[in-house]
Amino acid sequence: MHKKFRLLLAAGICLLALTGGRLTAFSAAAPALAWLETQYSLPGLEGAMDVTFSPDMKFVYVAGFEDGTASVFSRNLQTGALIFVEAEQDGIGSVQDLDGARGILVSPDGAHVYVASYVDDAVTVFSRNATTGRLTYVDRVKEGDLGITTLNGACSLAMDANGEQLYVVSYTDYAVTVFDRDPATGVLTLIDSEQDGVPSLGLYGAEKVIVSPDGKNVYVASSTSDAIAVFTRDPATGLLTWTAKAVDGVGDVNGLNGATGLALDPSGAFLYVASVDENAIAIFTRNTSSGALTYSSLLQDGVGEMDWLAGACALVLNSAGDRLYLAARDEDALVLFSRNPATGALDYLTHYQDGTGAAYGITSPESLALSSDGESLYVVSRGEDTLLLFQRSPKGELAFSQQRKNIYDMGGPGGTAVSPNGERLYVTANDDDTVQVFYRLGSGVLAWADSQYSRDGLDAPRDVVVSPVNEFVYVAGHDGNSILCFHWNVTGDRLDYIVTYTDGIGGVDGLSGVQSITISPDGTHLYAASEGEDAVSVFGRSIVTGALTWVATYRDGVGGNEYLDGAYDVAVSPDGKHVYVVSYLDDAITVFSRDADTGMLTRLYAYWDGGVDPPFLNGANALLVSPDNKNVYVVSRLDDTLSVFARNTDTGGLTWLTHYVDGIHEVDGLDGARGIAIDGCGWAVYVASQYEDALAYFLRDPETGLLTFVREYKDDTPGIDGLDTADALSLSPDGRSIYVSGYGDDAIAVFRWDYPLHLPVISK
Repeated sequence: MHKKFRLLLAAGICLLALTGGRLTAFSAAAPALAWLETQYSLPGLEGAMDVTFSPDMKFVYVAGFEDGTASVFSRNLQTGALIFVEAEQDGIGSVQDLDGARGILVSPDGAHVYVASYVDDAVTVFSRNATTGRLTYVDRVKEGDLGITTLNGACSLAMDANGEQLYVVSYTDYAVTVFDRDPATGVLTLIDSEQDGVPSLGLYGAEKVIVSPDGKNVYVASSTSDAIAVFTRDPATGLLTWTAKAVDGVGDVNGLNGATGLALDPSGAFLYVASVDENAIAIFTRNTSSGALTYSSLLQDGVGEMDWLAGACALVLNSAGDRLYLAARDEDALVLFSRNPATGALDYLTHYQDGTGAAYGITSPESLALSSDGESLYVVSRGEDTLLLFQRSPKGELAFSQQRKNIYDMGGPGGTAVSPNGERLYVTANDDDTVQVFYRLGSGVLAWADSQYSRDGLDAPRDVVVSPVNEFVYVAGHDGNSILCFHWNVTGDRLDYIVTYTDGIGGVDGLSGVQSITISPDGTHLYAASEGEDAVSVFGRSIVTGALTWVATYRDGVGGNEYLDGAYDVAVSPDGKHVYVVSYLDDAITVFSRDADTGMLTRLYAYWDGGVDPPFLNGANALLVSPDNKNVYVVSRLDDTLSVFARNTDTGGLTWLTHYVDGIHEVDGLDGARGIAIDGCGWAVYVASQYEDALAYFLRDPETGLLTFVREYKDDTPGIDGLDTADALSLSPDGRSIYVSGYGDDAIAVFRWDYPLHLPVISK
């Protein structure tokens, strides 16, 4: 078995245990989605109803029903991540008639944006800046103006591929209205309308309109008529002629009760209809010459093994025609199907439901938009006023998810720690003397929660740790020579300050220039490494109150302790038997035995750069002990190195095994290696490097402890940001989210890891 595959298999088994047996199986033929982020509480997202792209895929536009807005987001072409640009709102400035914005469309030439307003019975026209994405109000056409009588309840828009005509359907007027478009100004001129009456056209409750790829036909889904209205289109004039309708229960047609969403495959040979009241997707074949529809088949919630279709309301197909995505309003879910391009048949692949860990903020989804390369899918959810991003997930690699920056008073972020329950991330800001708290949402993305500042001793905070139970938070105040204790208040949803322990006050000792702190696995002791005192100190800790009591300090050159000059990082072995300290100025590792009852230490060994076995410890500044207690890993900032030691679990002694050096044997991302982390199963090791602005990723062999370099992620890599002067990092309890503090970016970079398994089918 290939080494890397064996490591990945071990990773999958570990993750299977961590996630309670819920392991997603991926295959090359069925790429899954990874939820990356949700945009909350932004202008224009209240009652979000529709979403679309600019032709160059650089911008995303959203119609906000409750706010009466057209919102603009810039889009990262590599990651799909969004940044809010602006919101044009009804009644603000020159903008008018956007109340109840329900449909939004960008012209094929990218010059204009059109918004259908359900409440104002209008279509509003904006010109569009192709560079910034920003909108400028131009004009509007409205019910009652210039002979227009069919825009009451305007709700959906479509345009031909040349951008010559705009088609608008109106829910209350049971109509489709046709406008000529001036490509220079974007201004619309009424040329035709088709309204239901006698005979019935199937337009009662018209919800959705689309134009066929060949421009020959226009189709309208109507939720009250439970029908699809079929029109032929004159390519020269854009005028429509009604030809037929497909009605639920008439002939062999089924699945159109509450017809709401429409999608045509790229060839135009198949039409898919989402029906909100029938909880179904109806499939029709289309005659590409005449445009006539023939009912083919039906997928319905609760029929056979089909599930997750309740409230089916919106559809989108990828450009290859082999994937179909469905928004299921009543399931609070996004559903993914594979599609046979030859037959049009659909097969269920998977679903992503609100609050399940696959997505958050997807309550009552209304509309979908898929990038032309099929990599980014955006969903707007009216139930939570959100815009969500899903990205087609990579296999066996990290994916950059998010950069949190421009947070007030988060200058020079350093220490990071995730709460044991995985719900919060704590970050220290060295330059602003603050502690920041973020909520961890689905897929690990962050939303700001609270902060602490102006506390005694909270000067240049470096490290932060969270207790195993009760969520007490401890912060090392480097310049304040202090350790501060906080507590997460679940009832008040805030971080409460408790007390500060300062060097030389109240019997506390050994905290001058405190750099690193850690809590013993049993939670009974806290250990602090202080570069200003060349020392490691022990504190007793109350599990109930979080209070600390100074026990002892062990200084370089005192009582037989050596190689503690510039003590920089401290770690307790998971078995609780030993404490390890790396010293930046002595280029060394010191090993202590630990009394589990008192927390007291006894020096055992020291290993230093230039000794017989352990080279490459010059500037050693961070270390960890593997979860299985077998290995110790040390990063050295001046040697650009990650060193591996075998650990004797009885004596605590170390045996040097190997080292990995930046630029040698294809290893990269270790220049100025500064922080190190390992997942809870001990199969992946990550290193943050200051001088290379990078995150390096290694797979670990649990049998030998040796590592295999996978790849590096750098701040200047397209689609990745927030790693300038990468300092510290931490992992979520399930190992799927990696948080890196970018000291120079004043940011936290968020990476995720997707299960990289192609699980085999085993039969006997």
